[in-house]
Amino acid sequence: KSVVTGAGTFQKQIYAAGLADTDQCPFCGPSLPNNITRLMRKGYYLAVTWIDYLVGQIVGELETLGHKDDTVIAVVGDHVS
Repeated sequence: KSVVTGAGTFQKQIYAAGLADTDQCPFCGPSLPNNITRLMRKGYYLAVTWIDYLVGQIVGELETLGHKDDTVIAVVGDHVS
């Protein structure tokens, strides 16, 4: 099977392995230009880094208050797809 242009690595592996019909591929389409891909990755890494910083602030405050070992922190996301 041919690999679909513009699909992500996971999607390419699925279609290349014949686990899905390439004619029905929801990921088909032209590849994004490299500068756009880099910009999107930078935004993703920035968001992850920011959340990591904020969770660190929460953990630090819990430690100051003496509640670090009796508190559960849950980070939940929704990609709305």
